[in-house]
Amino acid sequence: AAREHVDAFASYLNHYSKVHVKRAAHDDILKPGVCYLNSGMDYMTLHQQDEAYSLHVSPAPFASRKGAIDMLMFSSADLLAEKSIGVVLSGSGSDGAEGLEEVSRMGGVAIVQEQTSALYKTMPVAAHQRVGAAIYVADADIAATLQRIEENAKVDAAEGSDQIGRNEVSIAT
Repeated sequence: AAREHVDAFASYLNHYSKVHVKRAAHDDILKPGVCYLNSGMDYMTLHQQDEAYSLHVSPAPFASRKGAIDMLMFSSADLLAEKSIGVVLSGSGSDGAEGLEEVSRMGGVAIVQEQTSALYKTMPVAAHQRVGAAIYVADADIAATLQRIEENAKVDAAEGSDQIGRNEVSIAT
């Protein structure tokens, strides 16, 4: 999507969301309660900047090759390892499948939208083929699943575990 379409979509989502939604900008420092959107025309990667995390946004180097989701997941897996979470939703193509595989390989949590709730099944199918151990949930249940993972991570941290909150979250294979 064109950048101005991403801005319009973010504005639309802000009317319905409890979190602030915006198009990611180069060197944005990640803040809690903010959802960062990106155009497929750009690549976005995660970087550590002192004690914070920032986004590096740059034009996609190959217009004909889709890979923006993979790039973000690769950088997240590399930086956060077992604390990373990757989510692949409905869509066409296979972007995100390879990155989600890396999130899982590094010990992070892989979440895939169930094919039965996906308007376009190609991306969830590609993710399922690459990542055997993932959490498969309907689109309507993804937010609640992420919230349970966050709550479990807080419990795990209080108990001294460095693993992301996997208690009470079933992982399908």
